[in-house]
Amino acid sequence: MGVEIIYNKSAVFTFTDIHQVDNSIIKEIIKLMPKEEIIKALNREAMPIRKRFYENWPSLDEWQRVNEKIKNVDVELPVKIKTQEKMLAIIATRPEYQYYRFQSRFASYEGFIAYLTEYSSIEEPYGFATEDVPRSSFYKSDKGEQWLREIQQKNKNEGYESFRLPKTNIQLVNYSVCPSCSRIYSFNETLRHYMNPKLDSTFKKGIEAQLRQDTRMFCRACKKYFLPSLLVVDGIKEGIVRNEVQFLSKMQTLNAIEDHYEDLGYVVLTRDEGSLLRKDGVTTRETRNLDENARSTFIMDVLNSKNSDPTSKILKGIRSDIFIKELESSPMLINNLLQYSSKPDTVLDLISGTNVEKGDSLFGIWL
Repeated sequence: MGVEIIYNKSAVFTFTDIHQVDNSIIKEIIKLMPKEEIIKALNREAMPIRKRFYENWPSLDEWQRVNEKIKNVDVELPVKIKTQEKMLAIIATRPEYQYYRFQSRFASYEGFIAYLTEYSSIEEPYGFATEDVPRSSFYKSDKGEQWLREIQQKNKNEGYESFRLPKTNIQLVNYSVCPSCSRIYSFNETLRHYMNPKLDSTFKKGIEAQLRQDTRMFCRACKKYFLPSLLVVDGIKEGIVRNEVQFLSKMQTLNAIEDHYEDLGYVVLTRDEGSLLRKDGVTTRETRNLDENARSTFIMDVLNSKNSDPTSKILKGIRSDIFIKELESSPMLINNLLQYSSKPDTVLDLISGTNVEKGDSLFGIWL
């Protein structure tokens, strides 16, 4: 029996939503949590949240002393996050919130960097990939270092700079080398393949299904398939390869994240109507002309092509209704998500788990 899908996907609860809960919940938090932990959780939080605790605090005199600490005492972020998660856990026990997904996040930026560079999990290949399709692996090649440098130089020559994690020297670099003939493909060449793959009649639901699921790359030189990789490289010029995951196109990353959540019993991103950001009266062709980023427009064109009415509302973006911490079991998903998240502020929002409350869109807005 499969997982029951919960379709109420407006039900995402972040810490800032506490100011909307019933008074009985605030009183329960005050009763169950030590005062010092409440101070840490509310440290320098906005007035609407603190006001709810002021309204329900047993003693006004005591609240004034507590509030003074909330406003002025410095609390380390990992400690603050831990105490906030305790509050959210109390709310999660209430029947009215049983179907909500609650905000989760890495305790610190340094902790996230350690995750990227130190994880050792081995994941099964994602997508349509049979056992006879080899993986392009840096670690299994005697010429890995040489080919990586050639790929980086080729990317640079074509005007593409690898994704760089803000405030670090950690880069994500495609490793697209055909294991059969050693043909090297740049990032742009790799993306162009996934935007226009060798058609396969196996995909009965048409080109969108293949774009979402066919993770194989067809080598033009030897006419064989392989799976590219994505490397976590620590350093700019002579970086050290810290980790390796399967490379996914942007469309496949979207699909894989949606599959991940569906396995957990949730619908997100394009599978949740509430997360589709729409614009009135602009045709798909006009969308392409308005957009400066062809890689982003491609996804919108594919998704909008299912709409037969060119004057109806079309997609201009996808609401970021996911928490990156919920993807922790799959380094492949996290790394591929990051490589297509170009703006530093939205990357930092993803890592801090504040993307939902800030209303960020996945991969940006196209109009």
